[in-house]
Amino acid sequence: MFRTLFINLGIVILLYGPFILAYQLNLWIRQGFWTELPFSVFWFWAGGSYPGFSWQWLQQVALFVFDLPLSLVLIMTGLLVIVLAAHRR
Repeated sequence: MFRTLFINLGIVILLYGPFILAYQLNLWIRQGFWTELPFSVFWFWAGGSYPGFSWQWLQQVALFVFDLPLSLVLIMTGLLVIVLAAHRR
């Protein structure tokens, strides 16, 4: 039951990535310039706070993820959820 739920959740998360890319493409065609949409924009919109880790390497990883495109983060997160749910017994 939960396996199917998480696989479906992963598929929904994964499909949001191409939708966001299509939205950016639509903006690009209409405005003539590419509108960047990093993961940090969604994070702060959702109420998240700026990451502050005391370990330098962990802070660098968090900032790297914050700079990634939102569409890529959603696609990778969806794939991860699907793979983890599919391998659960």
